[in-house]
Amino acid sequence: MSDPRSLLHNRLGQLLAQNKQHLGAIKHYEKAIELNPEYAAAHFNLASALCFGKNDQKAKAMDHYRIALKYQAVFPEAHVNLAAQLYATGEYSMALEHILSAIKQDPNNAHAYYNLNGIYRALGQQELAIQMSWQRIQTLVGHEIERVEKNDMVIDRRDGISVVCIKWGTKYGPEYVNKLYCGVRRHFQKTFEFYCLTEDSNGLVPKIHVLPLKEEFVGWWNKAQLFAPDFPLLGRIIYIDLDTVLVGDLSDLFTYNGSFGTLSTDDMYNERRRDGINSSVMIWSGITHSFIYTLLHKYFSSISQCIYKFDHFLEMTLPSHDILQSLYPNQILEYMQHCQVSCPPTARLITFPLEPKPATATAPWLPSAW
Repeated sequence: MSDPRSLLHNRLGQLLAQNKQHLGAIKHYEKAIELNPEYAAAHFNLASALCFGKNDQKAKAMDHYRIALKYQAVFPEAHVNLAAQLYATGEYSMALEHILSAIKQDPNNAHAYYNLNGIYRALGQQELAIQMSWQRIQTLVGHEIERVEKNDMVIDRRDGISVVCIKWGTKYGPEYVNKLYCGVRRHFQKTFEFYCLTEDSNGLVPKIHVLPLKEEFVGWWNKAQLFAPDFPLLGRIIYIDLDTVLVGDLSDLFTYNGSFGTLSTDDMYNERRRDGINSSVMIWSGITHSFIYTLLHKYFSSISQCIYKFDHFLEMTLPSHDILQSLYPNQILEYMQHCQVSCPPTARLITFPLEPKPATATAPWLPSAW
């Protein structure tokens, strides 16, 4: 018979964890396990608290997820969380085994499908990820979704270049926008207009045009607003992420004249996958590709349950696109892959997906470039 005090310590741990007091929660979960070593829920809760702790305790957390599964064989959330930690450590095949076990035990587990999408992509099975994601989304909405099958959009050839960025929330301050604007002005000699889509324009230099950010998406999903049918910009639009450092002449890149150009994940250390899209840079013509916004706006609740980020959605919806790194070799580089010590002389634009960001990166060339 289990010690009833273990139930109390587990509950106290849960209350502390709800208030983000993870260290205190860990102590109670450990006490619950000491009183009842086969208490699967306590092992699960301890593992989850360890994942949120300040110190890197992923290995210990994964051990406790495995112990939870040992004592409770049907435990889909334990499979999901263990798969997430395995994915984070690059053990993709093992992560796939656990995520499929979670779906077998709970066919409607939203977290499982959400993670399965990323795992398939990491394993190089992008087409399978896309097929699975659409099937799941259509199951959630209850009908088939019509998608664009070929790229028949008319390219707007009118003169005029608009450089656009998006700032939302507090992750990036106005200095990121201002530095990006100054970088474009420094490295592109022709006429352009610079726009920032934001809900807070405080601190932006006067020459930056401000466009209102609507309250309909969150995080990187806000990029979809660039493709809204009522988005006011025409001509060529060049979108650049705020965590980008411009280091050289942008003339080649800014003369791209295809239908849609963006980045590939192939040569990016932080992406950890091949054949995918990284939307740190996108180039297209205004009023085209509105289906990106229309689909996401209509089905966002279901789509956001199934896929992790906007880049994955582009992979699912774009009929075709050009890879800018292929068109302009060695001009667009990722910081972690190529530029931690020095910046190659051919570089024009440096991306910073995930961490570090330009403000925290330590490369000696950065202070003078950013």
